[in-house]
Amino acid sequence: MQQAADFATALQLSTKALQFYTPDHPRVVEAIVQLEQACHALLEQQPRVSLAASKNNLFVDGQPFVTPPGHVRALATELEKRQIGGMILLAGATRRELLEVVRLLTMRPEQIRTGGGAEEILARAEVVHVRISRVRYEAVTDGEEVVWAKSVRHVGADDAASAVPAILQAMAAGEEVKPEDLRILMDVVANQDEQLTLLRERLTEMGIDREQFDELLNLIAWDKLEIDERVESLLEGNRIFALPPGKFQRFIRELLEADRPQAIERLLERYVTGIKQDSVSVRHDVSDGLSQIVTLHLARESEQIVGTAILNHFVKEEDPRVRIVIAQAAANLLAMLVATGRCEPALRVLERLDATAPLAMDSLAPAFGEAHRAAELIAQICTSDPESLSRYVMPLVTRLGAAVVPHIIEALGSEEDRNRRGRLVKALKTIGEPAFPFLVEALRSHVWFIVRNALNVLGDIGTEEHVEAIGKTLAHGDPRVRRAAARALGKIGSADAEQLLVGAMSDRDSETQAEVLLCLGSMKAQSAIPGLAELARAKLLGTDDKVRELAVSTLGQIGTDAAVPILGEILRAKGFFGRDTPTIRIAAARALAAIKTPAARAALKSAVSAESDRATRAALEKLI
Repeated sequence: MQQAADFATALQLSTKALQFYTPDHPRVVEAIVQLEQACHALLEQQPRVSLAASKNNLFVDGQPFVTPPGHVRALATELEKRQIGGMILLAGATRRELLEVVRLLTMRPEQIRTGGGAEEILARAEVVHVRISRVRYEAVTDGEEVVWAKSVRHVGADDAASAVPAILQAMAAGEEVKPEDLRILMDVVANQDEQLTLLRERLTEMGIDREQFDELLNLIAWDKLEIDERVESLLEGNRIFALPPGKFQRFIRELLEADRPQAIERLLERYVTGIKQDSVSVRHDVSDGLSQIVTLHLARESEQIVGTAILNHFVKEEDPRVRIVIAQAAANLLAMLVATGRCEPALRVLERLDATAPLAMDSLAPAFGEAHRAAELIAQICTSDPESLSRYVMPLVTRLGAAVVPHIIEALGSEEDRNRRGRLVKALKTIGEPAFPFLVEALRSHVWFIVRNALNVLGDIGTEEHVEAIGKTLAHGDPRVRRAAARALGKIGSADAEQLLVGAMSDRDSETQAEVLLCLGSMKAQSAIPGLAELARAKLLGTDDKVRELAVSTLGQIGTDAAVPILGEILRAKGFFGRDTPTIRIAAARALAAIKTPAARAALKSAVSAESDRATRAALEKLI
């Protein structure tokens, strides 16, 4: 229940964030990421979870919170206020879908009504892994104690017709049948002919026809069969397509645990034919089922059946909602190949799709923006052998592009191993231009090393259009960030970058100041000469001799006659108290020698002629 409480908390916080900010605001993005993580944690052990609201409490798969936390009560209240009985979360729920759920919860009740209802709003938004639940739970009183009707299982012959519809509706939505519910249903099926008639009438009023009712009863009976009998039952007619996707996946998992590969293969050969059916609902549910099944550790033969069916249908499906689900299945297939170290076949799949169905790629690549899939690729970036990294992993990274960039940047920020960090930086450089918006966004992070990492990458692949954003980090509170910014500007080397570095020459941190001067020297920044001259001559102002020496050397590296006067001034012999140290004076002589212009050579010779100290004179003569 704790994971459900965490999800309720994350959902409430996301709703509050979206009420105050736009969807692309960092606070909303961060809240949705946390909501996604909470959703994945909730669904980690089972493919679907039902959340229903009643009387300021939430039911998690039919079980209420004994003492609901504040966020749980608040979420239940908000759902009831909007006449939303609850929701069913399915494995594979994406960040985009969760954002649409949050949008729904920010709407006023009248907006939801005029929009056609919560279910219709999510359907228009193409949300397939979060469904509105129609199951209702009511509080009843047992003496003076309030209990929950779903927890009260003393159902007699007179009220079975009232209890069973909710159970069957939960089954129709794919929820797990509790043992006590199953006993009630079996009693009705076995012993209550009159009750069945009454029950059919009640279900007809609720929108479930006779055929659907009989199919539900068959599913109830199916749960009581032995494993081989269940396999054979599913292979009869189209019964396999009536099984909810999550329930079918659980049965495949059960067969895997029982080591029944042949039975799995038979079922899957039949199941994949459902994506060729005319019925959109069948294609949708089968695609959803394949999306879940492909994540299991299937035998290679079964994996081949599922993979081939997914990829062949992925490029053919025309219905928009089914296309979204089959795209998720294709993404799960690729993620599974990557996770198991089979990056070469994953790359071949992408290459084939890109060549034959480029529009399909447009819906597939973004699926790797989901954290659980991106994590598989990042693991391969960090651990593949050098040959596989170069031949298969990096080309995969290039093709998936911008979708995986935020996750690579996030991984880079938390990675402690230097070699792995280097590989992640290489991945960002491989992606190139599609990574730019995310790198610029990372410059606004409050975590210093994320900013530094982004600056290092932008220094290698950035352009003049990034100079302004990089320049703002020269005022960062951490000197390590400021040094990275200076290096990045030095590598880009535009006129604007030069001016920003000139403005940073007096940085309060000596290492950063030295980095700025080195960058200006490598850029041969003419506009830096006045500032460098002030640093070079500032003996009486208390400037560190190391800074003065570097400023002098930088003037020589820039290599222009504009620097000759200040260098000659430093070099010339003066009175005893005004004379610079030999180290500074020889540095000025080296700078003049590096400039190599006639004026520089003349200044150097003049200084040698006037030098009275024998040792210094000998050192200067070697530079002429």
